[in-house]
Amino acid sequence: MATSYLTEAVPKKPEPGAKAVDIAASIVDRVFIYFFALILLLCLYAIYDALMVYREAELPVAVREYTQKDSDSHTSGVDFNALKELNGEIVGWIQLDDTDVDFPITQADNNSYYLSRSYTKDYSLAGSIFLDYRNTSDFTDDYNLIYGHNMNGEMMFGGLHYFSEASYFESHRTGRLLTPEANYDLEIVAALKTDRMDARVYELTFLKNYHNDEIAAYLKEKATQSRNLDTLGDKQIIALSTCFDKDGGRVIVFASYNKAKEKPASEPDTDLTETLQ
Repeated sequence: MATSYLTEAVPKKPEPGAKAVDIAASIVDRVFIYFFALILLLCLYAIYDALMVYREAELPVAVREYTQKDSDSHTSGVDFNALKELNGEIVGWIQLDDTDVDFPITQADNNSYYLSRSYTKDYSLAGSIFLDYRNTSDFTDDYNLIYGHNMNGEMMFGGLHYFSEASYFESHRTGRLLTPEANYDLEIVAALKTDRMDARVYELTFLKNYHNDEIAAYLKEKATQSRNLDTLGDKQIIALSTCFDKDGGRVIVFASYNKAKEKPASEPDTDLTETLQ
């Protein structure tokens, strides 16, 4: 007679060090989870931060209500008394027809402040559109230089680079400069790509009066697009400047307007070519 023997299962003894391996694996898993959670949070914050920057670049409806529009929805008037209650350093308004350039112009006593301040002087990475501190605030200089950030979505001065394209330059010719003293029709006359060290654009100490003929000659030689430059000597110039790369590249759009007032007939005995060499 066969005998059947039942044997109980005997639990296996863990391999030496197996417990330590399991603990290490668990720690590694947790580290990866925490790491990817941190990456996700950083990505979400970056998206949120970018949205806030672009939101800051948009003018509130309340500020738009201080402007009047013509039949083509172009800005034709501004209530500067109301704007100056928000910020006494608002000196004008710039609008280029059929573009997103439609902003108040600020001016501080330096060219750094409004790089990171809104038109209400609140901190803002989008900054503001601002007039060079060396210019006269009523835009009566012959040459006036305005700055703004280059932002995606054509916000602020993010669309200026399009003026370097022939078809866009041809179809976008006009704009307006509005100030508390007077309003001016702008004719866009040139687009230039250069760098931030270009003294023929940025050296306002010598450029801001009596040198528009020489600026016109420079634009004839260097501008990517231009028209009607021969008339600049008898007009005033407004130059809109923004960056287009991280190496100091700049794109500048030049517009002309009729003189706000005549300057004295006697001009300084200054040769721009020799001065800027």
